[in-house]
Amino acid sequence: MKEILEENGGFFMEFETFHEMEKALEETFASGAVVIIASMAKACGRKTCKGITGKAEGLEKALSKFSESMSERNWGEFSFSEVDFRNGKGKILVKNSLETRKRKSMGRTCCYFLANFAAGFLSGLFGKNIAVAEKKCVGKGDKHCEFEFHPG
Repeated sequence: MKEILEENGGFFMEFETFHEMEKALEETFASGAVVIIASMAKACGRKTCKGITGKAEGLEKALSKFSESMSERNWGEFSFSEVDFRNGKGKILVKNSLETRKRKSMGRTCCYFLANFAAGFLSGLFGKNIAVAEKKCVGKGDKHCEFEFHPG
């Protein structure tokens, strides 16, 4: 496993470790932790977009490649719906989100990293700032996570 990850530029981190990192940021920076997580995630999403759009032909194919990439990274099962390619709007459904696997029900949405990672990717894809809002979340008791995106 280590060799495969290294060959593909990756490393292994347990979901619990990721959750503890987020928790430590929240304890240290309170509400500012969300800003830190969002900034990191958006930059990573934009970089991922550059890698994917160089290999994909068209917006629809890029979204498909993005979903495949997220699955390969074990970050969740992503699917897009109601996508308005002209205006940059739509929905993302995520099953088995990396951010909710080790969290107890919190009564609120909690996928800050994924929402902002997707926002960075979609902003790069559509060539304008795209906002992503989590509407449903396993962290608040929903069966899956669902996000809406639009220019913002």
